[in-house]
Amino acid sequence: MAPDMIRLIDFNKRTVDWHEVDTISWDKVWTTSHVWDRGNTPTRIPIGGVSWETNAFSSERRFNLMFEKTRRTIKEYGAEYVWMDAACINQGSGEEEELERKEQIPLMGTIYRKSAGCIAFGKQTPEDQFVEITSTYDDGRKAWVCSWFERVWTFQELRLPKVVLFVSGEHILTRDEVYLSILMTSPYLTSPHQSPPSHPSDTHISIQDVINALSPKFGSNAQRSLMQTSKRGCSADLINDKVYGILGVLPDPPSTLQVDYKISLAQVVLSLMKSMSTKDVLDTLTFNKLPPKDGILHDAVRWSGMVRLDEPTEHPSHEKHYYDPAMEARVDVVGDPPLATTRISNASLWTVVVTKPERTHTDFAETHVRAWPSIASLSKLAKLTDDFSKVERSADYVDAIGRASRSLASNWLSLKPLLEKAASDGIAATGEELLSINTGTSGTSIPPNRLGDARLFGQEVTVLICRSKRDKPFHYGIVVTPQEDGSWHKVCTAAFSEECVRIVASRTEDLIIIGK
Repeated sequence: MAPDMIRLIDFNKRTVDWHEVDTISWDKVWTTSHVWDRGNTPTRIPIGGVSWETNAFSSERRFNLMFEKTRRTIKEYGAEYVWMDAACINQGSGEEEELERKEQIPLMGTIYRKSAGCIAFGKQTPEDQFVEITSTYDDGRKAWVCSWFERVWTFQELRLPKVVLFVSGEHILTRDEVYLSILMTSPYLTSPHQSPPSHPSDTHISIQDVINALSPKFGSNAQRSLMQTSKRGCSADLINDKVYGILGVLPDPPSTLQVDYKISLAQVVLSLMKSMSTKDVLDTLTFNKLPPKDGILHDAVRWSGMVRLDEPTEHPSHEKHYYDPAMEARVDVVGDPPLATTRISNASLWTVVVTKPERTHTDFAETHVRAWPSIASLSKLAKLTDDFSKVERSADYVDAIGRASRSLASNWLSLKPLLEKAASDGIAATGEELLSINTGTSGTSIPPNRLGDARLFGQEVTVLICRSKRDKPFHYGIVVTPQEDGSWHKVCTAAFSEECVRIVASRTEDLIIIGK
């Protein structure tokens, strides 16, 4: 079997056959994205040419329900073929089947990117109904998104397709409709998951992570993608999917990274980091979680930036920043067990005193809080059928409104038609009124200067400048200190406007090594 071949299901024949990737008429191909049923016993998929059984569906009936829903929905788009993982990649357990999966998984990015669109499903209920994108729990007092938004593989299946249609109960929603609905209801959504998780494969995604992934302005570099998949759930015995699940999203996926479930997650992450571009390495440095004290090893997972970013990622957009073209950064692996170090040539080091912000948070005025619609009203945006009247506000309700209003402002052009319709239907205030929450309450905006360690405000510190805004003198970097062995230690992240700091000195170092 050549690696440039994939299986596709023919809707008319209801059979699966091999096709050459380069000769496929992709405008007639759709894909599916779904949460596996995980039945107790493997189920045969009733499609001609599928010889294996799978745990993706708990019964043939439930497969048929999804298949027919897919066929009816995308028939009007001229679809003749559909790609479905459980039916198009052999799910057997032999060596030949394992080899096939190693060859097919790297092709998934191509499949989702080139296809005409994707239809997404959450789990089916015990009554064989398709779940809605948001529902209540805890006797109706809390609400959360369906598990589709929490899985590792659905991240690239959301980001790559030209069109994504969501099956939500009896309704079909577009990607923008889902984004607006979850964004607007986010101040009321409370995660049911434990954080930190009891096992690395468990879900512990935040609602802001969900919103960031849905945002039209999300930047899918290696750093931001790892931040997503690190919090998404996967099978415990397939933990390396935390990395393999983003290969299709990366602009330049590393050709040297082979799918291998027999090596550790740390080894896979190290392989990815070694192939990162300078921009990716510098971006990662400004977010990654390094040891707070000297003498603690820099393991791969902490270095890679698998941390939560509870702010809209379009503020700021890292892809629009300026990176010094003279700087070069790469990750090296040293020692046994292997550890990650960062080598930066022509490093720009500033000695600065960062002024502490006068105000980092103020409460919204009550008038602004009242302007945000109730979740019972907002549930109509996505035609949700649960009773949301008893749902309580989330613990960070006020800050969540601030974040949501900033995202509304950033995505105003794409969301404006939906907001205008919501206003005419009496579901929400006008878009302009919602935007006024953002412009009228600067207290919850991101402060103009910030340090990861607040004790360093007002002190003289050395900052490695990683990137800067193009349109104004605002810089992102890390506070570093030299070590006795000649290496440097990352103390914390730093971001500041030149108006908010006193620049003592600046210099360029030929080479610095962070971590040993």
